Amino acid sequence: AERIADLSMLFDIKAIAFDQYRIKYLEPELENASVSVPLIPHGQGYYKAQDSGLWMPHSIELFEQMLDDGVIIIKTNPCLRWNA
Repeated sequence: AERIADLSMLFDIKAIAFDQYRIKYLEPELENASVSVPLIPHGQGYYKAQDSGLWMPHSIELFEQMLDDGVIIIKTNPCLRWNA
């Protein structure tokens, strides 16, 4: 929560997507840190989050498509290349 608070001072964070697992621990910490960033459910399992319609397999497909289209460019990184 403290790191999110620090980042929210540097960037205009529109929202944070989350999986239900353990979000109950982060929410009070964000409140204690006075962070008021909208939290959007983002399912990682077999089902879409009902509130947002987000679902990890579809999000990964969109991310991969943006990589293929050149919308997202990842800088060369020796550690990432070594792990590829």
